[in-house]
Amino acid sequence: MTLAEKLINEGMEKGMEKGMEKGEVIGKIQLFQNLMGLPAYSKENFKDMKLEYMNKILQQMEQQWQSFQAQRYAAS
Repeated sequence: MTLAEKLINEGMEKGMEKGMEKGEVIGKIQLFQNLMGLPAYSKENFKDMKLEYMNKILQQMEQQWQSFQAQRYAAS
């Protein structure tokens, strides 16, 4: 394997890992949006978003979910 091939393979592996990571975060965000009856972001919304920003959105969704759950249990 040439150096160029090795670098290409490494780049592809890193890209796949990053893509899988982003996909997982997107799925969690959309799940929270669904559970709370919020409009879900489309794929286009996430297209140019950095993973760090997506993680911030996910943290906000987790906090909103906790509040949502607390309000639901308080009402019952």
